[in-house]
Amino acid sequence: MLFRSRRFRHGEAVGYGMLVAAELARARGALAETDRKALADLIASLGPLPPVADLSATQMLEAMQHDKKVVAGRLHFVLPTAVGATTIVDDVTEKELRAALKQVGFAKSGN
Repeated sequence: MLFRSRRFRHGEAVGYGMLVAAELARARGALAETDRKALADLIASLGPLPPVADLSATQMLEAMQHDKKVVAGRLHFVLPTAVGATTIVDDVTEKELRAALKQVGFAKSGN
């Protein structure tokens, strides 16, 4: 388990989660690119996040199944829709999630 093994500090995991959520929202047309970039810039201003290119999307998908936002077997996402506004969705496909993880810097696939 990636998060249970303490590879990331809590804030680092939250930062990556926010980046992936923003990418999902942008890809769905729910968040303007300027707002996604502003969020990414804000997170970057807090300090560098550890590299993740060695982690596969498959590993991340497995780890996400243990997230507190899994309800009745469905992972819920809080997606930003604008600065200061969000929506909760539970219909993110694996394909969408893999694309967002790749965009943020996680490896495309693998163990």
